Amino acid sequence: MQEFIEVSHSLSEKITLDFAIHNIGYEDCPSGYQYGPRVCPYHLIHFVTKGCGTLHMQDVDLPVQAGGAFLIPMEKIAWYRASEEDPWSYSWIGFLGTQADAHFRRLMSHTDSKYVLTGLDTAKYHSLIKEGAHLDEADTSRFFLANSILLRIFSELYADLGEERKMEDSNVIADEIRYYLEMKYSEKLQMNDVAQAFHIHPNYLTRIFRERFAMTPKRYFVRLKMEKACRLLKETHLPVSMISDALGFDDPLAFSKRFHGIYGISPTGYRR
Repeated sequence: MQEFIEVSHSLSEKITLDFAIHNIGYEDCPSGYQYGPRVCPYHLIHFVTKGCGTLHMQDVDLPVQAGGAFLIPMEKIAWYRASEEDPWSYSWIGFLGTQADAHFRRLMSHTDSKYVLTGLDTAKYHSLIKEGAHLDEADTSRFFLANSILLRIFSELYADLGEERKMEDSNVIADEIRYYLEMKYSEKLQMNDVAQAFHIHPNYLTRIFRERFAMTPKRYFVRLKMEKACRLLKETHLPVSMISDALGFDDPLAFSKRFHGIYGISPTGYRR
């Protein structure tokens, strides 16, 4: 494995910048090698140059092979494992900043499974990443050099993915709002906050989302929380109070009332 971690700026400093690199590297993985589960405070993109493996995100296993890239959002639990028969080699880049979420969502809008891009010339990205991974100092000059590689990678990605659409396309905005909600399902989030994040009016947000998905964004957001609640109730022994807190409810009573209103049964009754 070869990796460069940019440490001349702290994470708290980087998150205030527009777009900043955190780490960059590559690795040839042995058979069955697994990384995680882990939560990272930055976004990650892995480009698979050969072999194959599996990404596990949000209770789903996603196969990835050479020519593909897998996306891991910041603050989300993920793990990934190399194939036993044909273990993968990959290159990665980690980044954050005030514009990082928007760029990450734009990449996700090009995936069928939300987290996997396909049909890429991953050797090209490996070449760029290899240049950065061999940086041997952590100072301001290396920060700018590594950041230039980050920008070149996104330039190539947007060109390869045909990222020429305009934000005025209401279907595109609705898709990006859906991805945003899916990344934020565990938070206390008001639709006014979502509208502000996309720089649109709340009424416009509701209209284009309903036209696209036949439901309001608020209803979709609650449905995401309830689907996750059902999985946690069935698959874990976590107390209802902890599940309520993990899903961003103010208190267990509010969670139980909402759950009962949708399923006609209490969370405890559903678990039984």
